[in-house]
Amino acid sequence: MARFSALLCALVAAVTSAGAVPAPLVDRAVIPGVPGPSVALFTVFTNVNYGGKDITFVDQKTTGCIEATGDFISSVSSIKLDQPDIACNLWSETNCGGTGGIVVAGDIPSLFTFGFNDKMVSFNCYSTA
Repeated sequence: MARFSALLCALVAAVTSAGAVPAPLVDRAVIPGVPGPSVALFTVFTNVNYGGKDITFVDQKTTGCIEATGDFISSVSSIKLDQPDIACNLWSETNCGGTGGIVVAGDIPSLFTFGFNDKMVSFNCYSTA
């Protein structure tokens, strides 16, 4: 964990010194009984083409169900995966439920394409490796 924290600090310092503002991070507690370090999973944006407000979700690669927070409840329009070996399910209701959900296995510049713009309320991710 200390190695990950040092790497994250170095990455933030490099991005900040380059003049860019890093996305805020949401770091959940480690899930009991699930091994592995927390990593940046994906970044969501409130506008298409990775614009507007953004936030990066940090957790283990297999997350269990996570509720969206604050300004990102029912307002996500694009998503970038930060890990090449994960996929995430986006859900339209709390507790990873609802009649419609989509699987994200790569970057999506517009959730309009999938009829899922401004619908994400919860999500779960898992390793594809």
